[in-house]
Amino acid sequence: MTIPGFRAEATVQPGTGPYRTLGRSRAALADRIAPMFTQEQLDLMEECERYYRICEEGCDPLKDNYDAWQPCNSDCLQSWKICMNPDPDPYAP
Repeated sequence: MTIPGFRAEATVQPGTGPYRTLGRSRAALADRIAPMFTQEQLDLMEECERYYRICEEGCDPLKDNYDAWQPCNSDCLQSWKICMNPDPDPYAP
């Protein structure tokens, strides 16, 4: 069924029409992307991830008992969050 005054198009040809860009590809544009993090931030993330992996390895023996494993895993996640945000916002509620 069609709407009066309109007709359905079977397909749309990709890359045709006035919106086709003739410039550089997206891959070429990605070469200009600057890193988002400073080296200090990257070092902090790496250190926190290492501590998190160590903590999770400590929880591994508890995996057979979910009720024991879940609090251990939650503690690891909470420690990771604290590690990733060493300077809490003094204005946070």
